[in-house]
Amino acid sequence: MTNISCKRVLLTGLAGGLVGGMVKMGWESIVPPRTPERDEEPPPVTMMKQFKVPERIQNYTVTYNSNDIPLAVMGIHYGFSVANAFVYAMLAEKCNKITLGKGLLFGVAIHVIFHEWVLPKLKLTPEATELPLQEHVSELLGHIIWMNSIDLFRNAVK
Repeated sequence: MTNISCKRVLLTGLAGGLVGGMVKMGWESIVPPRTPERDEEPPPVTMMKQFKVPERIQNYTVTYNSNDIPLAVMGIHYGFSVANAFVYAMLAEKCNKITLGKGLLFGVAIHVIFHEWVLPKLKLTPEATELPLQEHVSELLGHIIWMNSIDLFRNAVK
């Protein structure tokens, strides 16, 4: 049985997850996964509507440098990243094989589980077969790069 490094798990989860969320958001600004029409309401907004989150929470923003930052959407985006970074860090402590390709295997798994199965089942996105190839490519590569950045944090902490 391997010893679990709480420090490594915490720093990977928090710091790696937050930076990974930034990396994924940056990737999507360069290689947008959705068409402009579909991006008018991204999946976090659709999810909040389906779960009947009050509009005051859905639309809550903070202003920075005269820009409105949608706090609930950012919370979902970064919360997803941090939660998955924690899972990855815990699994990596128990089974190093999960780190194959510096996060590649885990990134592909997260993409398949969420974008090919969970999001369509929850009606947050169209069925995977209805999505354009560009969306599949952007999301798949984005998840690989996202997890690679999280793995960099995991490897930096000893």
